[in-house]
Amino acid sequence: MIRLSISFIFILSFLYNSLAQDSFEKGLNLAQSKKYTLAIREFKSVLEKKPANESALFNLGNCYVYNKENGKAILYLEKYLKLNPSDEVAMTKIDHAYLQLGMNKTWKSAYSTTEILIYQVGPNTWVILSIVLSLIMSWTIFRNFVRSRKNTLAILLLEFILAIICLYSAFASKQYIEQDRFAIVTDKSIPIFANDLGELTQNTLSEGTRVEFISFTKTSIIVRLENGKTALIKAKDVEFI
Repeated sequence: MIRLSISFIFILSFLYNSLAQDSFEKGLNLAQSKKYTLAIREFKSVLEKKPANESALFNLGNCYVYNKENGKAILYLEKYLKLNPSDEVAMTKIDHAYLQLGMNKTWKSAYSTTEILIYQVGPNTWVILSIVLSLIMSWTIFRNFVRSRKNTLAILLLEFILAIICLYSAFASKQYIEQDRFAIVTDKSIPIFANDLGELTQNTLSEGTRVEFISFTKTSIIVRLENGKTALIKAKDVEFI
């Protein structure tokens, strides 16, 4: 019974991956034929099955650029850069989307250099490094106990600190992948509210604007704008990276 269940799961996984690959290849062919709207549908189909598929994210964003749906283009290219923060081609694509929107700016990461270095390594690698350091620590204890060497405590303390740093980095990297911290305005413009009662201000946020989530209110969300100011908007008006 267990073997049948495992076989069934394996077959389903294989079929699922095959369908995703078929959709991706169709998307590439359609994009090459400049049928961007149809290609977008195929790449979205891939992401429904594999939300973190890097190639699908990049190509979907690229198709949106060519389709001049710039808010969507920035959204999916930002999602891609979240997984590949040093890809200059994707950065250039976002710059082109900004240009099409009439924005006089270039893309800048919302994260610090240290955060990018931590996140780029990935949670699994950090976990492996912490395990390796733990094994080294155990070996150090055994070796120094047998040979009665001095400075054992200092060495162990250093190794322990490094292992903790690796575990913290693994946690931070996992949180980075899963968190909804930043969002993009994908409509032409969205309103900014004065309060939770639905009263509007005279200001709006334009397509392609990136905002940072701060907190929820009763009916809205408070976000931080790129100029450092805060605004009250509806969560449904933005799409999270």
